Amino acid sequence: MKTLYIWIAILMLISCDKKDVDSASENEQSSFISAVDISSFPEISNNNPSFYDSEGNEGDFLALMKTNGVNTIRLRLWNNPSDEHSGFGEVKAFSETLRSQGFNILLTLHYSDTWAVPAHQETPSQWEGLDFTTLKDSVYQFTKKIATEIPAEYIQIGNEINTGFLHPQGHILSNFEQFRALMDTAIVAVRTHSNDTKIIMHHAGIESAEWFYNQISVLDYDIIGLSYYPIWRGTSLSNLQTNMQDLSQIHNKDIVIAETAYPFTLDWNDW
Repeated sequence: MKTLYIWIAILMLISCDKKDVDSASENEQSSFISAVDISSFPEISNNNPSFYDSEGNEGDFLALMKTNGVNTIRLRLWNNPSDEHSGFGEVKAFSETLRSQGFNILLTLHYSDTWAVPAHQETPSQWEGLDFTTLKDSVYQFTKKIATEIPAEYIQIGNEINTGFLHPQGHILSNFEQFRALMDTAIVAVRTHSNDTKIIMHHAGIESAEWFYNQISVLDYDIIGLSYYPIWRGTSLSNLQTNMQDLSQIHNKDIVIAETAYPFTLDWNDW
């Protein structure tokens, strides 16, 4: 059986005009994120695969990432996955390996047992049926454990939270005050137990991003995160740039492309 995973590049714009971007390029390289999401690597490595550079030379996968300028690794974290993959234990162990090789860590907390996306923000099985007060406490304790035991430069609270997270109680449209309370609880857990960690709020796409970030302007976070998939969102980089600059200026935040992918073919090519 073949396993497919997606590399995700992340770019951080320190500023919003050419002069500032040039200055950032010269003076603030340490703040520029060049990253991939290799959350599936621990599972893939069980099959002892071989990896090669662009010239066909075999090498260690993580060393190849480092050689090619990757400085940050993004890892998803699920509450209680159906197997150990992307669970707390695996992510903690893998992040320790990555940190020993000099990578920064970006943790994506889905607050779900599986993929969390706008249409699916399913409450973890262990939290189903909890009253709101108990759910808030569970969010705090879970986030505290992560912030305390897995050092990370960046923590993304929720994944593609266009509609909120922890549905139905944390739905941004039908239960905004509860959504805010749950978010505030997670944010406080990070600020209290990992104060140097930057907090990312992640929206899928640019179409409704302005509305979304206006809604969450009451939250204490550091970085705007967007998903940008040209196959669905259009291939105009100038449009993307304009939207990113507008969002960054309006909210006075750094901004990242938290997820992206560009297919080399739309035909069947599984061989």
